[in-house]
Order: sequence, then structure tokens, then C-alpha cells
Amino acid sequence: MTALIACSPESEGLLTLELRRMLPDCALKWAADGLVRVESERAFEELARLISGEGARGCVFARQIAPAQAVLPADAPLADVLAAVHAACRQIPGGHRWNIHVRMAGSRGDIETAAEEAAGAAARSRSEPEKLISVAYADACYVGVADASLCLSTWPGGERRFRKEEARISRSEFKLLEAMEAFGLALPRTGTALDLGAAPGGWTRILLEHGLQVTAVDPAGLDARLRDHPRLRHVRATAEQFIPDAAAYAVIVNDMRMSAERSAAVMVSCAGMLQEGGTAVMTLKLPERGVTSRGVLDLTDRCLNLLASAYARVRARQLFHNRSELTVVMEAGSQCA
Repeated sequence: MTALIACSPESEGLLTLELRRMLPDCALKWAADGLVRVESERAFEELARLISGEGARGCVFARQIAPAQAVLPADAPLADVLAAVHAACRQIPGGHRWNIHVRMAGSRGDIETAAEEAAGAAARSRSEPEKLISVAYADACYVGVADASLCLSTWPGGERRFRKEEARISRSEFKLLEAMEAFGLALPRTGTALDLGAAPGGWTRILLEHGLQVTAVDPAGLDARLRDHPRLRHVRATAEQFIPDAAAYAVIVNDMRMSAERSAAVMVSCAGMLQEGGTAVMTLKLPERGVTSRGVLDLTDRCLNLLASAYARVRARQLFHNRSELTVVMEAGSQCA
């Protein structure tokens, strides 16, 4: 089975180490920047579940995975590529919503038109597809189709885009919005939330928009548009000064500029403040220079293991809106309440 896995180009070394640790019997080859080709004896469904971390950690640095049922030369005639696209479309049951991702330089209109003719233009859904067709021009031309639920992301290459809203306070809001979507988080519409390192208030704004009572902790000030919000309490303190707080929270978030191990330790201290069944979201800042890929992966492992000692479930991925960082989602069990 041939599959393609997309990641941030800056994280190629990290994904390589993860894949070699998880799939020691697989052959790896970088097909393009941020796109690795995997050759495996496993079926795509098994491979995708391992990468996504179903029942385990998975590959933290993978953004998207797609099968390649057809591998053609990079300069294959368009007619051959269109024939492979038609073959992929024939695997889509009638009435299923589908979409196609085409990775290539130049126009992709002929390929998308061929897919619409074969699979039905009316059933094409860019936002909620059930099946994903992938066409990637790299060292070769790869064509495949899979259940969208197996692909980690329904956005091309896992690159989730958001519209810029006038109310947006900071770019960091995209990180929380993407985390909610990627991890299937449904924030409660009532209850309390704690935002550690809140300034200037982007994540606080999202929590308030969901109807939560928010305690925002940061020595710095918040955006002027938030200051008089009736469901907001701003505590001018560092996270370490604030913890432990006697209150219990349904949601705890942390996007602090802090070393990964120190930030993970803060979240371990918060575990007892998270209500049973509650959710915590954080970003782990990774070193950008002076550390090898092996060193960064070892640091990631230590932090995630530390968090797993305090929370019932821990999931982590490097999402599109992360830079040199990971998004980690933690869930409380009865032992955390």
C-alpha cells in the first residue's frame, strides 16, 4: 500500500522519527517538501488508524494522510491522470458527499471537472465530504480515494483556513478554532473557563462567545473590547501565582509563551481544578534552534507522558496554525476532579 502523509516542512525530521518508531517495517521517501511517501504491507485503514492515534498517541506531526491506489510518472499524460481519477470516483457509492484535493502547479480545472463528471457535481461537498479524492504531483503523480474520516483533515494538506473576522483580537484565535475542529471539541454553552496567559485575549474572546464565564489570568492587559464584558474576570497574575485556585472549571486553556516542560507542569498543577468530564487545551512551545529532531521528539514525549500522569486522556497534534509548537487536548476523569 502506498500512502502520502503531509506535515509542516519544518517538521519533516520529526515526522520521519515518529514514522520509523511506529512503522519500522515501512519504506519512507520524501516525495516533496512536507510530503512523505510510505510503502507498507498494511491496509490503508490500519495505517491511517495508527497515524491518527486511535487508542494510542499516533503521529503528532502528521497533518493529513491519503492513499495512492495509482502511482503514475510525474510527467504522465493528462489522459492517464484523468483515467485514474475516474477509477477513484467509481469507488464512491452513489449519493455520498465527496471532495477532491489537487496538489500541483498550474491549473487543476481539467482534473476537478473530470471528478465532477464521474462522481456527480451535485454531491461535491468542500466542507463535509464523506470521501476524499487526492491527486498529488510530486516526484510522481499519486491518485487515491479514502473515507474522509481516516484522513486526519478534510482540508488540502491539512491546511485549515479561516476567514478573518473584524472582531478577531489575535492570530492565536485560529489555533483554538482549529483545535476544536480537529479534535471534535464541543465547548459547553454554560459554565466556567480558565484562560492562562490570556493577554491580549484572543482565546478569551472565543470562550466568551461560547457563553462561558471566563477567568483570564495574565499580568498584562486585555484588549479594550473585552474589559467591560460581564462574564469576564481578569486576574493580573502569572499562571504559577494563580494556581492553585479553589474554583473548578469546565474548560482550562493555556497558550503561554513558556518552555514546554514548564508549561506542561503548570497544566499538571491545574488537573485538580478541572471538573470531571472537563477539557483542557494547551500549546506546547518547542525549541526552534540548538536542539536536534531527536531532542525535540524526546522533549515532546516527556511532556506528553507528564500530562498523561494527571489526565484521563491526552491527544496531541501539530496543526496548521501551530508554528514551532503542538496543540494538546486533555480530558479529565474522576481522578482529576
